[in-house]
Amino acid sequence: MAGGAADLLRILVATDTHVGYKERDKIRGDDSFVTLEEILQIGKNEDVDFVLHGGDLYDENKPSRPCMNRVSSLLRKYTVGEGGVYFEVLNSDDRRVFPTGQVTHEDPNLNIETPVFIVHGNHDDPSGDNNLSALDLLSTASLVNYFGKSEDLDNINVYPVLLRKGQTKVALYGLGNIRDERLHRAFSNVQVKFHVPKRSVAVDNDMGVDGSSDGQEPGASEWFNLMVIHQNRYKGHGGGSTSKNCIHEAQLPQFLDLVIWCHEHDCLIDPVDSAQSHFHVVQPGSSVATSLAAGEALPKHVAILEISGENFRVVPKRLKTVRPFEFQEVSLSDEGELDPSDEEGIIALLSQTVEALIERTHKRQQEDQDEEPGGEARDPMLPLIRLKVEHSGYPTISNQRFGQQFVGKVANPDDILLFHKSRRANKDAASSTVRARRNKAIPNLVIEDTEDADGKEIQDIIFTYIEKEGFLDILSEPQLNLAIQDYVLKMETSAIDKFVGIMLDKTRSQIKPQLSTDAQKVRDDIIQLAKQHAQKVRADRVGGNDQQQGVGAAADDQSSSGAAPRGGMDIDQEADDDDDGEHVARPKTKAKAKAKGKTKAKAKGKAKSKPKLRQAKLSEWNNKKRRRDEDEEDLDDISENNDDMDDDEGDVPAARQWSRRR
Repeated sequence: MAGGAADLLRILVATDTHVGYKERDKIRGDDSFVTLEEILQIGKNEDVDFVLHGGDLYDENKPSRPCMNRVSSLLRKYTVGEGGVYFEVLNSDDRRVFPTGQVTHEDPNLNIETPVFIVHGNHDDPSGDNNLSALDLLSTASLVNYFGKSEDLDNINVYPVLLRKGQTKVALYGLGNIRDERLHRAFSNVQVKFHVPKRSVAVDNDMGVDGSSDGQEPGASEWFNLMVIHQNRYKGHGGGSTSKNCIHEAQLPQFLDLVIWCHEHDCLIDPVDSAQSHFHVVQPGSSVATSLAAGEALPKHVAILEISGENFRVVPKRLKTVRPFEFQEVSLSDEGELDPSDEEGIIALLSQTVEALIERTHKRQQEDQDEEPGGEARDPMLPLIRLKVEHSGYPTISNQRFGQQFVGKVANPDDILLFHKSRRANKDAASSTVRARRNKAIPNLVIEDTEDADGKEIQDIIFTYIEKEGFLDILSEPQLNLAIQDYVLKMETSAIDKFVGIMLDKTRSQIKPQLSTDAQKVRDDIIQLAKQHAQKVRADRVGGNDQQQGVGAAADDQSSSGAAPRGGMDIDQEADDDDDGEHVARPKTKAKAKAKGKTKAKAKGKAKSKPKLRQAKLSEWNNKKRRRDEDEEDLDDISENNDDMDDDEGDVPAARQWSRRR
């Protein structure tokens, strides 16, 4: 395909299709499949050279058999044909790039006319004993070219796919999803190496590589360097992620020309100059709304990326089969003289707003139909509606009761409303919650973005439970976090059982040699030693935050505070062990005298002997407290991504000017 221009390489870019999302829902079950077919149809109509998918092809780590069957059928329908492939893959036999040792269009048993290149995301990443994913099955069947998989997470090597069409040479780097904290730490510790091609790669498959991620490599300058990455993107202090729970643009190598940033669902299809490095960034966004957030309400697009020599341009293509989604914020306190006790009046106000949003979606669907007079007529789809209601001083309303009147009018009648209180009303409660966490020294458990029907994230549920029940004695909270994440996101049903078994075995091995011979004291000894062991594990995890610090050449300005400790903790508080076994975060302002063999005078003398140390500790703690207070204010300012964008935003213009790599 695409044989018209000898040097023009045309790539269809899509990502986060989440095929199989709500596949058992009677209304929304087919949405992801229909949109995937539209994407593949666009590639066929536009006569692209190949399709580049940025990860999360599937919504679940272990997709259902009907889901895998439908995806395989669609890929076979739109990638197999009688057409030819007009570009070369110079290192197709390099098993460091392609585990199968060949690309699909070179398979003698198939005639692939539109190859698909894909990296894995956080939903379809490899797992299990053999480190396989659903993408490996598609790769074995020669339906996709799966690349960007890292076998050794302590030393990550990124090898490019070398493409050539006429005089255009493209080095395509792919990095499948790795837990953000771990990848951030790997970048900071210079454990990620990008291998660039040697100068003047010959026509044969002699690719040699010189590896480095620092500066402009001599071999890289001869190629257009394109990268696809599937990670959280750093958006600044108000972006909703800590600085270590994402990847900074400055951490990527400077020789790159264009980065396709996947995993973020907000569609920002126009290329933008990186503020932290020398490349351009394109964020295609998802093709299906998997959450009822404001960013998901933006128009969905895929992109046609055209590369000719050192120049490129991005041509957006609006997706027409995406279910309409309207998001709006409502403040009850701003609605005139609304009586807080008048529940029927509140329901009437919100119902009127929902009706207006439904009418807006009907008009937009009709406009889309009118723009395609010769196109296939489509039945209007029931829209998704979300009202974010600020209800300070007002009662909440049952979502199920409210949504009954909209059954048959919207696709999500059970979760139309999302109630929240104003920042000012929540400030005192939030401050007390933060203080409680600090006093208990609960690590910042990080679980990837997964929400239930009420919009609560899993880590919030864990925090609430731990704060209510008290600190865990035997189990380590950071490792418990990882086990729950594997159980929820990867459906590893034995993850929690394995974690508990391992922790119990370790605890037994630690406390058995230390048990008293007095039978009456055995029970007390077991409890005390178990608590001490749990504190030691926890302290090691917290202390590891300082030991893991390292600065990479590409992250000097962004990672000066060090990397997050293994297991997703992100805390900067000092941990002390009290004599009663409790784990407390506070400055050591008073020397502690032991019960035996020490007098008050000795304790006082000991306290006086180290005034400078105590003062330094107190000063350090006060500085950290001030930073936490600032972080708390920053968190209050976090809002839904792109809330300030116009809801009536139209299509992105169909054409873009050519850009030259920076």
